Amino acid sequence: MTRESAVPGVRTAHLGGRRAGAGVVAAGVLGVLVAGAERIVRSVRPTRAEAHAPRPGDAVLPHPDVVMDRAFTVPGAPDDVWPWIAQLGKQRGGWYLPVALERVLPHRNRATRSLLAPFTDLAVGDVVPDYGGPHETFTVAALDPPRSLVYSSRRGRTDVTWSITLEEAGDATRVALRLRLHPVRHRWLATTVGELFDLLTIAGMAAGLRERLSHSAPPVEWSVRRDEPGGPGPDTHDAPPAG
Repeated sequence: MTRESAVPGVRTAHLGGRRAGAGVVAAGVLGVLVAGAERIVRSVRPTRAEAHAPRPGDAVLPHPDVVMDRAFTVPGAPDDVWPWIAQLGKQRGGWYLPVALERVLPHRNRATRSLLAPFTDLAVGDVVPDYGGPHETFTVAALDPPRSLVYSSRRGRTDVTWSITLEEAGDATRVALRLRLHPVRHRWLATTVGELFDLLTIAGMAAGLRERLSHSAPPVEWSVRRDEPGGPGPDTHDAPPAG
């Protein structure tokens, strides 16, 4: 509350100072948000070479309407990272997130923080449940452990491929992901809302995977099954609490 002053203009100057202070605070908050958003974008931004490089699975959908490329670096060799990638998914290892985010989720929605041997074993033709809906799935179209994994799916009238490539980067691994879609009726929606959703989910997964690899036990031995594809496996998985 401000009192009137005998000196003309003093009250006005005081209120003007308040507005200026509020403007500085708002600008500061906006700056923090922008900086945070930029960090998220940078955390999964591919290099120009990575975005233009051919990837396994490109030939499955050779003329996509929309392509989304992400890439990030995690500690460990590709052999260490592979089983974490192989077990990724609904009713499997879950969708990795950092512990700071998982703490606000119910225990049943938290991803595992250990390797689950039954889910690190994939074969071409295996069907993996997806988070897009109760009946949405991905099918393993190709895999080359510990270098690449390609999923394919159909969502309505749109065909989808999702390629995950692991490349050695010194004592770390570069993980490159490419999502391809065709046909896409509303491209502007896919390249705005769809891009943002993909960016946030991959950034969260990258942070969660990096956290797990930094504090994990030695990885279990992975293998490629040679039996009949799509074999039965556990239908549910209750992930242990994060942290």
